[in-house]
Amino acid sequence: MSTPDTDKRPRGRPRIPDDQRQTERVEVRMTAAQRAKYERLGGAPWMRDQIDEAPEPK
Repeated sequence: MSTPDTDKRPRGRPRIPDDQRQTERVEVRMTAAQRAKYERLGGAPWMRDQIDEAPEPK
């Protein structure tokens, strides 16, 4: 049985702010050597920085 107090609370997980929403997943095939270098360079954060800093193609 529900009480008036429990009916007022939202159900489920709280909403995630727009700037913290999950990004899209991208899969890339590479050799073991390329994967090791990718990890040494900084992995996913490094890759996101590279994409953000790259100029748009014309």
